[in-house]
Amino acid sequence: MPLRAVLAYRFYSHIYHAWSPVLAYILHNRARCKYGVDIYPQARIGPGLCLVHLGAIVVGPGSVLGDRVTLQSCVTLGQKDQNSGEPTLGSHVYVGTGAKLLGNIHVGSGAVIGANAVVLHDVPDQHIAVGIPARCFPRQLEPAEL
Repeated sequence: MPLRAVLAYRFYSHIYHAWSPVLAYILHNRARCKYGVDIYPQARIGPGLCLVHLGAIVVGPGSVLGDRVTLQSCVTLGQKDQNSGEPTLGSHVYVGTGAKLLGNIHVGSGAVIGANAVVLHDVPDQHIAVGIPARCFPRQLEPAEL
C-alpha cells in the first residue's frame, strides 16, 4: 500500500505539471481518502521516497524532498504560519513517527529526525534532531556507513 500511495503521488503530480491542475486535485483527493496520505501535487520529491506506514502523513505544497527520504506515519511537513515557507530535506533523511517539520527550514543530507520531534530550525548534515523543540546532536557514524 505505501508504494501505491507514492505511485499515486507521482501520477497526479505529473498531471498537475503537464496537463491539468483541476484533474490533479481530483486525483489527489481520491488518493488522500484512500491511503490517508496527503502529499500535495506541487511538492517536489526526489526518487526513492519511502513511506514506511500509511496514515496521517502530510507534505505541504512548498516542500522539497531529496533522494531516498524515509517518512514514518503521522509526519507533517508544512508551514509554521501563513507567511512562512515550507521545509527542504536533503538526501538520505529519515523522519521518525509523529515528527513535525515546520517553517522555512533546511534539513541536511544524512540527518535523522527523532520520533515526535518538533523541528523549527535548520538541521545540519549528518546530525540527529530530537525533542520538543528539537535540538541537534552530531551523528555517530559506524565505519560501515562511511
